[in-house]
Amino acid sequence: KAGYFCGSQELYQRFIDSVTPFIYPASFYSSPKEQVARLRNTMLRTIGDDKNIKLFKGGIRDIEFGVQALQLLNGGKNKQLRTGNSLRAISELQLSKILTEKEATLLTDAYIFYRKIEHYLQLMNDRQTHIIPDEGDLLQSLSRFLGFYHVDAFNAKLSAYRKEVRSIYESIIGLDETDPKPAIDLSFFRDEAKAKKNLLFLKEGKGLIEIKEFDSRTTALFLEIEHKLLFLLSGRKYPDNALSNLAKVIQRSALPSYWYEAMKDEFLMDCVLNLCEYSDYAINLLTEDHSLKELIFSGKIFEKIDAESDYGLNTKAILFLAASQFFLGFIDEAEASQHISDTIRLKVEKLIKESSRGKSGFFVAIAGSFSLGEMHLFSDVDLIVVCDDMTSHPEMEEWFIKLLANIREELSPLTADCRLRPEGKSGQLVWDIKAYENYFRKRVQIWELQSLTKVSFLYGDEDLYSKFIGLFLEKVACLDKETLRKEIYEMRRKLYPASFSGLNNLPDLIKGRGGVTDIEFISQYLLLLDSNFLKLFMGKGNRRVLAAHHSSAALEIEMMQNLLEGFDFLRKTRLAVEVMYQTSNNLLPPKVKGDKLFRFLEFGSYEELYNIVQTSLKKNNEIFQKLLKG
Repeated sequence: KAGYFCGSQELYQRFIDSVTPFIYPASFYSSPKEQVARLRNTMLRTIGDDKNIKLFKGGIRDIEFGVQALQLLNGGKNKQLRTGNSLRAISELQLSKILTEKEATLLTDAYIFYRKIEHYLQLMNDRQTHIIPDEGDLLQSLSRFLGFYHVDAFNAKLSAYRKEVRSIYESIIGLDETDPKPAIDLSFFRDEAKAKKNLLFLKEGKGLIEIKEFDSRTTALFLEIEHKLLFLLSGRKYPDNALSNLAKVIQRSALPSYWYEAMKDEFLMDCVLNLCEYSDYAINLLTEDHSLKELIFSGKIFEKIDAESDYGLNTKAILFLAASQFFLGFIDEAEASQHISDTIRLKVEKLIKESSRGKSGFFVAIAGSFSLGEMHLFSDVDLIVVCDDMTSHPEMEEWFIKLLANIREELSPLTADCRLRPEGKSGQLVWDIKAYENYFRKRVQIWELQSLTKVSFLYGDEDLYSKFIGLFLEKVACLDKETLRKEIYEMRRKLYPASFSGLNNLPDLIKGRGGVTDIEFISQYLLLLDSNFLKLFMGKGNRRVLAAHHSSAALEIEMMQNLLEGFDFLRKTRLAVEVMYQTSNNLLPPKVKGDKLFRFLEFGSYEELYNIVQTSLKKNNEIFQKLLKG
């Protein structure tokens, strides 16, 4: 059916000339009739509808498939038959004595009759449809439009055309050998009606809000995977959710056939269904950014993330890979966090390097979870910029403002900021080393020193960075240990979420008593107790700080082990919540939503998960109280 539309007509002709020998060969190894019959019989068996003028026996498809089969058989020797217009093809087949005059007239009249019905139905319904109504005003108006005074007369004419068209089709292709349409068992779905609609959409492209129709190749590809798809869905806890999300992804895809082709691989299909069943985060990213599907089709989703080779991916792709691989069990939470941090780190470093050519006398450091290698799906990217002398670099502030805008654009949906600076959010973004020297000696507060334990070098003048760290370590060495303990404890106490008595509050995995923040405060306290220890482990991550204290005489090994286990468990649970529910909320979800979560985390029930979380929080807070309350 291909025809020239626009562009280079010469190039189009070269293309058509190159493919024509394959479309219309002089001889065949396999008869086109057999292949056409197989495709048509599959359509009748799986998506046939006795009210669909396009699909029912003796309908539009029988005319087109029969005519196209004759074109394929004879077009190699007769160039006049090479046309994509069905009515013109019928006329040429008659002139070539391949169709009789009676057959050609019948097919022409029936085709025009069918198309009039199709166009009228679509105009009246204001949407693409091929379904002839059983009764009602629309059927009566359709009959009158076609010149019939009574619906019975219309139905009789339609029936006669169907019978005669089918007879001609079978004389070309062969007798119908289709089996009765097998019943598909959908009883494992909670909502069978919705499941049928979703399956119909996946087959035909119709049935959801955006009405369209897939081509026959896409439908045929889906039919190849349908049995396997239903088999895998039948064994799932939430098949309705898996099927609905799959339909959502296909609905937003420009080429559904690519998905169906890829899903012939059972392992890939199973992984896609896992994401569809459980992960709102992954599915929403897939529907927002169509390029992410290539990570699945190419198999990248199954490969180890490598910062050096993957920093060129957009940020959504990086987050999608880390979230999906964690959820599918290829990596654990620590690896997912490290992969995000390392790749984003290299991404930011490359941006700074490209924009700072010719500049000197400055460094950029990073802080927070970004620096520690502990980023999650909704983390901020914290930056610190210091120069040697602001009077010598009056352009530095303007340069960094532009750079920060580029970084924010590149890292979307993550955010980038510079919160750790002498005057806080109200001050300028870039300060020189003298300003920081004054800041450390006169104004820095304990909570700011805590934040600086998470700093590491990113780019620029390493000697200047060493001077900056030297000022920090000098300040830490002068701290009164008892004052340090009291202020950290008081700061943490103020950060606990408000508690409302009488209400069944859900545990906060991060900020609540015994949450991850308690463990982070302990880690920061241990660093600030000893400037030599701080020099070795600042910016290295909470796990490494706690592990380094395993053999400490001052602290019990069991205590540190409990903190490490609590840190791992709470962060794993928090990342699972982010991936499943696409939320930055730190609360454990309520029971009505937590069913999926406890199953993913391999607990026997929601109550068991809830109790283990509460036990972990209690144990962590007891250690925090023991170390810092005094």
